[in-house]
This record gives sequence, structure tokens and C-alpha cells, in this order.
Amino acid sequence: MRDELWALARQKCKGGYVLQVWSTNSPQGYAYRSLGPTDRTLHDFEGIALVRRPRTKDGEGPKLKLVTDDAKEEKGESEE
Repeated sequence: MRDELWALARQKCKGGYVLQVWSTNSPQGYAYRSLGPTDRTLHDFEGIALVRRPRTKDGEGPKLKLVTDDAKEEKGESEE
């Protein structure tokens, strides 16, 4: 079934990016495959999948916003 879904995704991709992830018996617990252009690259580092993102023009990595449970509570958001 996984290969059939992958074949369909490849047909429908038409120049876009496709990432397929599935659970497996590996140290990380999943495996993946991808197709198409993206600014991110996937690397296997001793059995662990890592995603590398390009640096910005100023040489820094992309800015990430970390949302903690405390920040959610301040905004009145909760998981319940």
C-alpha cells in the first residue's frame, strides 16, 4: 500500500515537493522518502533523520518561534 501511495504522489506532484513518512522498527521509529525541490535537505546521521535548512543571507539560521505551554495559557489556549 505504501508503494502504491508513493506512486500516486509522484504522479500528482508535477514539480512540487512530496514527503512520505511511515513508522518502522528503527532507532528513530520512522523512515521517509522525498521527491522534488525544497530548500530543506534530509540527512541520515548514524540512523537518525535530520533536516538541514539553509542559512539566511545574513548568515544566521531561520528564526523559530517556540510556543510553550505557559505561552498558550497566557493567551487563554489550552489542550482540553
